Amino acid sequence: MEKEKRNGIITVSITYVLWGILPLFWNLLHEVDSVYILCSRIVWSLVFCTVYLVASGRTGEIREVLRDRKLFGRCALAGIVICVNWGSYIWAVNNGHLLDSSFGYYINPIISVFLGAVFLREKLSVMTWMAVVLSGAGVAYAIIQSGTVPVLAIVIGGSFAVYGMLKKSVKLPSEVSLFMETLVVMPFALVYMIIMETAGKGGIAVLSGWKLLLLPMTGIITAIPLLLFAYGVRRIPLYLSGILMYLNPTIQFLMGIFFYHETPSQGELISFVCIWGAIGIMLAETWLGVRKNKAGSVK
Repeated sequence: MEKEKRNGIITVSITYVLWGILPLFWNLLHEVDSVYILCSRIVWSLVFCTVYLVASGRTGEIREVLRDRKLFGRCALAGIVICVNWGSYIWAVNNGHLLDSSFGYYINPIISVFLGAVFLREKLSVMTWMAVVLSGAGVAYAIIQSGTVPVLAIVIGGSFAVYGMLKKSVKLPSEVSLFMETLVVMPFALVYMIIMETAGKGGIAVLSGWKLLLLPMTGIITAIPLLLFAYGVRRIPLYLSGILMYLNPTIQFLMGIFFYHETPSQGELISFVCIWGAIGIMLAETWLGVRKNKAGSVK
């Protein structure tokens, strides 16, 4: 059991680190239109998942989802939402807004908690409400201080929170779910890619040499972390996965400052401090809950 848990921790940590350094990959494609990159990610993710599912003899799972209209509809909606998240994230990375992306993924758990309370009628503790209010105050300060709404960060964090909420009702393995989600939007992605290539603005027209290999790699770097995550998250407690998740936006935040030389404004810094404080409250509540459960099991 301890070995299983250790393997789970290592695998999930690697997954979050890979997602954290993903901006380095997207930046290699900075010459390409951001929407084209998104479309390439959709198409090649579908190709990768198809090969994986066929090789593992699991095409029957796909047929089952296609026969279930309600489940297929949920996958379709999840596919649209995750495309919004992917697209805004890629645009942020390639247009000098990595700190906005980091901010978005920091506030994602807070938005998820809020959505759970409003739409799923989940009851929140006093400490959780404190975290929601503190993070909300941080975002409000940034808006007042700058006079602008951090739309990009809210779209990135909010879309991923909505995606997570939708996934609660889609009880499918990650690779099957990703296949269905990309299958739904693939026709639109292909049409856009063909139009861009015809106009001489697509990836094949813009890139040359080894960089052309980056296009099919968009599917690999999307699918492999998901498969690793699916393996690891089943072997560790949910609270531990939630704690490790903050590796992703922390790496993005550090990369934004030290690698991409983005400079956060005073309002952004105050917002980050409020968000980190809210995260600290949520982690403290999780830790206290774990200790209480352990004490109860000893009795």
